[in-house]
Amino acid sequence: MSLRLPQLTAVLCGMLAAGHVHAQTFDALSPLQIAREGAGGLSFGLGVTYAPESGRYADDALTLSTAQHALTASARLRYNLTDTLTLGVSQPLTYALSQLHVVNGAEGQAEGKSSGRFGLLAPTLLLNVHADRSPYATLELGSRPPLFGSAWGAHIEGTLSLLHDPALLSVSLGADWDEREGTDISVSLAGSLLLNDFVTLSSSVGQTWLLREVAEPITSLGFATTYDLGPRDTVTAAVTLTRRQESWSVTLGLNTVWRR
Repeated sequence: MSLRLPQLTAVLCGMLAAGHVHAQTFDALSPLQIAREGAGGLSFGLGVTYAPESGRYADDALTLSTAQHALTASARLRYNLTDTLTLGVSQPLTYALSQLHVVNGAEGQAEGKSSGRFGLLAPTLLLNVHADRSPYATLELGSRPPLFGSAWGAHIEGTLSLLHDPALLSVSLGADWDEREGTDISVSLAGSLLLNDFVTLSSSVGQTWLLREVAEPITSLGFATTYDLGPRDTVTAAVTLTRRQESWSVTLGLNTVWRR
């Protein structure tokens, strides 16, 4: 079985990103998502993630139950200026549904409330500089302008990928800065295994340190399966488990990429 780099890089595009839990949203155009077809290569991607959260508080007087459902959709476009230089832009759109249920313990009265909110986030502009041979070293620079209520943001990430048929192993170190929320430092490790000409399995583990807080780092575990739709097109289904302040949350994702 011969390993094809674009197939493995397509699946790892979401895995390193899953290992990075940034407080400020940078839609992931991972360095490993770059198609290696050379200058003039164009790719377009669509992604959707769903993240439910819930909580409960109770005492002798009240019982409060909360739930939030966050849905994020994003469109991504990349263009290879040269064999080693790629420009990218992504545009996310979010929808959040919040629900609150209150029970008065003394009177037995219950009250519920729900509200939904759409949000258009600022686009992210990214520049990738990458090697065209193994080991694949990549430097990614990103910027988010202060549009649609977002603050200025910046992103830098370095990745080193080792290719050994039929597997690809990558380690990444990155930092994100937000004008309002400060700086985060993230490190992640991702691996991908090509099962056959169509299916690839991937996993990742990562930690993020929020420099503005004195707290334990955020830990994430990611798992994904990618199906090869053709020589250059892929679809990936992923699940990410995130641990923050002794509680776990789950994010489900679906991502497609078309290359021309």
